Amino acid sequence: HRDLHSFPTRRSSDLAGPKSAVRTVRAGVVVSHGPFRGFGTMIFIRASDGLIYVYGGISRSRVKVGDNLEFGAVLGETPSEDANDVFFFVFSGNKALDPAKVPRG
Repeated sequence: HRDLHSFPTRRSSDLAGPKSAVRTVRAGVVVSHGPFRGFGTMIFIRASDGLIYVYGGISRSRVKVGDNLEFGAVLGETPSEDANDVFFFVFSGNKALDPAKVPRG
């Protein structure tokens, strides 16, 4: 069992600036949503190809499980003036992928 900190991740500088909206990088369905060990609110979105896009540390979440989101939909906000408080992971099954190399748009 690996700790989530050991997976490839990107900080939110490529997702949102300080104290701004965090938007989806792909369309998909919210499959899980809620607090998660040290990552604040986590939002899991399943894209049509089955990849799971995970956004962590979201403040003032605007989505719920079952929501069908378009590319660029607002998930919530960065929690502070430091956009690096938001985390971004991508999984294919139980395999973590490099977020910089996955489909977007």
